[in-house]
Amino acid sequence: MLNDIEKAFRYRRYTIKENTPFLEENFNIPINNKLYDVHIYVIDSLSYYHALRALPKTRKFLKEKLNGVEMKYLNVIGPNSRLNAYGFLLNKQDIDVHDFFSFNKTKKNDFGDLNSCEIALDNQTFIQEYYRKMGYVTLSAEDSEFGGTFTYPTCVGFKKKPAHHTLTPLQVLSIHPITSKLVKDVYKRKCYHHGFHIMDYTIDFLQKYENNLKMTLIWQTNINHGNLNNIFAADDIYYNFFKENEKYYKNSFSILMGDHGDKTDIFSITDIGRYEQKNPYFIITIPEDLKYNAQLIKNLNENSKKHASHFDVYATLLDILTNAPKDRFKMLDKQKEFPIKNDTIKGLSLLRPLPNYSRSCYEMFIPPQYCLCKPKFKFLPPSMAKERTKIEKNFIKALNNKLVEGNLTDKCAEIKLDRSEKFIIKFFRVENSKIVYKVYGVTIPGKAKFYALMSNNFEVMNNKIIRLSVYKHQAEPCAKYSLYKPYCYCKSLLS
Repeated sequence: MLNDIEKAFRYRRYTIKENTPFLEENFNIPINNKLYDVHIYVIDSLSYYHALRALPKTRKFLKEKLNGVEMKYLNVIGPNSRLNAYGFLLNKQDIDVHDFFSFNKTKKNDFGDLNSCEIALDNQTFIQEYYRKMGYVTLSAEDSEFGGTFTYPTCVGFKKKPAHHTLTPLQVLSIHPITSKLVKDVYKRKCYHHGFHIMDYTIDFLQKYENNLKMTLIWQTNINHGNLNNIFAADDIYYNFFKENEKYYKNSFSILMGDHGDKTDIFSITDIGRYEQKNPYFIITIPEDLKYNAQLIKNLNENSKKHASHFDVYATLLDILTNAPKDRFKMLDKQKEFPIKNDTIKGLSLLRPLPNYSRSCYEMFIPPQYCLCKPKFKFLPPSMAKERTKIEKNFIKALNNKLVEGNLTDKCAEIKLDRSEKFIIKFFRVENSKIVYKVYGVTIPGKAKFYALMSNNFEVMNNKIIRLSVYKHQAEPCAKYSLYKPYCYCKSLLS
């Protein structure tokens, strides 16, 4: 028989637990209950359907060899990587959430009137920080040369790196005028491209900490962001990575996912492209020990066909860390309240049954602009000419206000409606007689395509206007690092 110390080493694998002020005082996991490694691999801009098109070999391996289950209807909670990462890594929403049908009061965002970009995220609700404090050795690696998910382009992010191991030093060296050539030479010599050097870094970590509890967070931007074609050639690379490191993944919870779908390719302006922007890829693999856990497998398979959000991903990661291991991954027949202090968990764990009814986007803290589910809009009739005039005026005014907010009026041209293109207005009348307008407009200069929802009083909802067309070459010459570059056409391009 194993004594308590031997059990601790077998099940906890040399964990070094820190203070856990985020947990309720009476919460504890019995010493002989097993905890599992957790791995998250984010491929930037990977939608559900693009993964189906581009990664058949990788998906087949994850499903058949690592007991993976895909979530078909994962819904973004915002427009970009940072805001979606707030959801599945921090349980935070940066945007006010209106009830599309106007029955309920607005759910205010978690940052109030403050700019989330300017707020330090240390010692808050970062899920990897929770794992570290619970005794996991942590790794965070990103391939972007221009900062991390929480810092791009000029955001505060974390003042102190929350993971034990990060690639931040390499990111700094790769853009430093003295060392950048050295880094590029190393990449060339080792045939590193499109950010795949993070795989070798991850493998080194997995090998070094084979006998420790581990939590990894990998974010790869350069393979798919801005080019939908590159990832087709990478299917073998991902397949080989998981296959060759199967021993590290087979008894872990591993997630391969996107943050959102593509927004920068010409495909993004099509109807299916707009849908895919809101529907990132997600697959979660099940530890070998739990592959015969009938309730767990049943829940995941049933949930795979239900509407889910990034907040559900956060809740799932929290469940794997707290409630589920406390109960030995049993009693998964219903959702369970989390033992977390000073935070309200917005999502539901995917390890447990999601409701049988279809949850609304309002219920799931998803702003209506980014909701996969839409009511049937009708075209605005000619008889509503007065409304059309007000909508056009306020739409263009709101666009130009974006340049003011971003302090870009000296660099970017004034935005005007392109009268040679159709200005499309659709409307939906809710049961309380209020109207919601869906607006599509093309502007000059640059033939930029925009979309917005507008309220009954002709105001842009949440002050969110979504750029549908590619803007890199129009905005980056003068506003490359601005959060407002989707609204910019550089004046320098007009001369």
